[in-house]
Amino acid sequence: MKLAIHALLCGIVCSLAAGEVRAAEPAVEIRNFHLIYGQFGPERPDAAYFPGERLCCRYDLYGCSADEEGRSEVEVTIQLTDAKGKVRAAFSNVVKSQSWKNSKGYARVWSFHQFADDCRPGKYQFELAVEDKSSQREAKLTQEVVVKPIALAIVSPRFYHDPRHEVPGPLSGLVDQTIHASFDVVGEDRTQGKVLLAHSFEILDDEGNNILLDAKPQEAQLDDPQFLQDRSRRPVIRVAFPLRKAGKYTLRLTVLDQMAGAKAQLELPLEVLDPSEPSTVAAN
Repeated sequence: MKLAIHALLCGIVCSLAAGEVRAAEPAVEIRNFHLIYGQFGPERPDAAYFPGERLCCRYDLYGCSADEEGRSEVEVTIQLTDAKGKVRAAFSNVVKSQSWKNSKGYARVWSFHQFADDCRPGKYQFELAVEDKSSQREAKLTQEVVVKPIALAIVSPRFYHDPRHEVPGPLSGLVDQTIHASFDVVGEDRTQGKVLLAHSFEILDDEGNNILLDAKPQEAQLDDPQFLQDRSRRPVIRVAFPLRKAGKYTLRLTVLDQMAGAKAQLELPLEVLDPSEPSTVAAN
């Protein structure tokens, strides 16, 4: 009769019966988790959202199983639970990635969650679960988020390299590049038969001065009855602006609800790099 003794010590699994020593499979880990604006946008300063807003997060996975070509496959599950422990939303999707030769088992992942338009204000637990489809190993992370009462707000910014908004990009770039952006508006007054909004955007230097020469407010009127009745459809603001000078700035977007007399602003950090400066290579 063979006697098998298994011991786990310092990451080594010893099997005396089999006469072999092998390293234990590394655990799957979620690292560098950040709540962000858009897929490549800047980090959020808080975890407070409005109903109808989109939660975006970025994180790194370590310890994923990968084949010889560096390909891995994980299932990501997102769950939103209220303060009473009731699951308010849950969904899963499979993420496939391919790493470089010297970084097998690593993947940068983005995940998204759309808060319902009728999501009640309060505290929630946002749970992120990742399962390696090959090894069946899992990792979990929880983040407390707050849903605020509905109010006029500029939410869910997205940034792009192209005017058709098909190639996502960061809120940064090189001198003479153009950034294209989209923003949603929530909480506008729809009770008077139409929505009447005015919006403007500014690029502020470190002294708070607007460096744009031509930034006139734009007005939009929405009076389609189907739009007014469907809260899942939102006013969308699109802007494009060239990057003229290297430096660190603040992008400020302002929206006025002219029917309700309400105002909302969103400020985000903007960085412009000069490709002729040696530091630009290191920054990228």
